Amino acid sequence: MAEGLVEDCRLLLSRFESRGTVRFEVFSELWREMNFSLIHCGRKDANGRIQITEYLYRIILSYLSPSCTFIYRVGAIYALYGVYSTQLCNPKIKIRMTILTWNNLKDLHEELIYLKHHDADFILRSLKNSKAFLFCALPTQIAYGSRDGITSREGEHTAAIALEADQVIDKTCGMLERIHKIHNKYQNTRERLFSFEDTSLSKSALDVVHTGLAVDIARDIETFDKWKQNRCLKHVLNQRKSTILMIPDDNFEKNRPRVSAMDNLTQNTLTESATRAKLLEQIKKRSFSQVGKVSRSMRHLKPTAAEDDSTNTKRQKDDK
Repeated sequence: MAEGLVEDCRLLLSRFESRGTVRFEVFSELWREMNFSLIHCGRKDANGRIQITEYLYRIILSYLSPSCTFIYRVGAIYALYGVYSTQLCNPKIKIRMTILTWNNLKDLHEELIYLKHHDADFILRSLKNSKAFLFCALPTQIAYGSRDGITSREGEHTAAIALEADQVIDKTCGMLERIHKIHNKYQNTRERLFSFEDTSLSKSALDVVHTGLAVDIARDIETFDKWKQNRCLKHVLNQRKSTILMIPDDNFEKNRPRVSAMDNLTQNTLTESATRAKLLEQIKKRSFSQVGKVSRSMRHLKPTAAEDDSTNTKRQKDDK
């Protein structure tokens, strides 16, 4: 079902892009032609409908990336509005917004206002006014101890990093090839200069760079890459294999050195707190010990504190 949802969303947005316009009337016409509202009927139970709605949100939000075309991004806003308005869940499932996705959406909104696309601006403001967005840290909801959501995000992040690394490697290899070609041209030009018999220059005078410059650069890069991989491998081996959410025992073992360090910093504060607690305890004992005992027949009366001996002696003198 997941592949079908991805294909349906891609087909809807690709048809919208083929029209070459960002008007909401065109999108709503395509929505009705494809009967896209029936996509919520794929599951009958309430839990299944919630899963379909949340998965549609995640698929559509991926088209808000700046790497997509402008029509695709506007179509993603219309699709979010359509899915949110036609969902069968009650109460409505909100659209989870991470910081990155929200920044992309704000940039797109500013662009819509600048280009005066009032229909797209109205749709986006309608979603905001209806409080359709739920601001959160991750695009998927996770519970304590669950690792599926984090693992999937780590896999996507790793794939993105690998793709970026491949692009950097391709650029580096291309630069090395160009350096190698330039160096060969330099060597050939220098050999032609020395082919003349009447030249008064020595070979050492034209030795601006040493032979095999590109090979040396490639070897240095390879050495640095091996050093970096070995360092990362040691870091991974020394670190416990766990995700962000770990069991309490792991967190306790991991944070034990930090707690011992904090004890030294807060020792004075704890001592002062203990001293204040002892003083309060002594004051309470002294005040309760001075309250006189009341007989059973007089328990309905409020007990009064006993007076000091000095006070009683003073009163006796006054009476005399």
